[in-house]
Amino acid sequence: MKIAITGHRPEKLGDDHNLLRMNIAKALHKIGATYMYQGMAPGADLIAAKAARNIGLPFMAVVPWMGHVTTITPGWAYDYNKALYYADYVEILSDSETYTGPWLYHNRNHFMVDHADQVLAIWDGSDKGGTASTVKYAKKKGKPVNILDPVDMEFYIADY
Repeated sequence: MKIAITGHRPEKLGDDHNLLRMNIAKALHKIGATYMYQGMAPGADLIAAKAARNIGLPFMAVVPWMGHVTTITPGWAYDYNKALYYADYVEILSDSETYTGPWLYHNRNHFMVDHADQVLAIWDGSDKGGTASTVKYAKKKGKPVNILDPVDMEFYIADY
């Protein structure tokens, strides 16, 4: 089962990233994940990459554009580089060295959903932002969406 990860940035994930990492690993196991796509953003993506490494789940690092690394918050650079190193495959979707607009993130999210069987959203249910947009896209594409609430760590399958 190929799983696409989408989720919040660090400021919406609470303080215990180790607990979140363990719960992402449990969710991936419950879903029956055999492969994971993650989009290299600080927060849920990079925490999921670490969870995948810990459980031996191969994953693809989907980099939205060539110069993406230059936008990474210094506190997340180590995790970013580790994810690139341990990725089974690195897919760079645009050869641009600079950020050319939000379409880069939408393109990355669509790529992951299109290639996955299901989605795991580390999501608080808010209706705005990239995670909500990705969940809506997955619904439109008929992909099952599994949700791990980053606040109460409740895991469930959305009724879409």
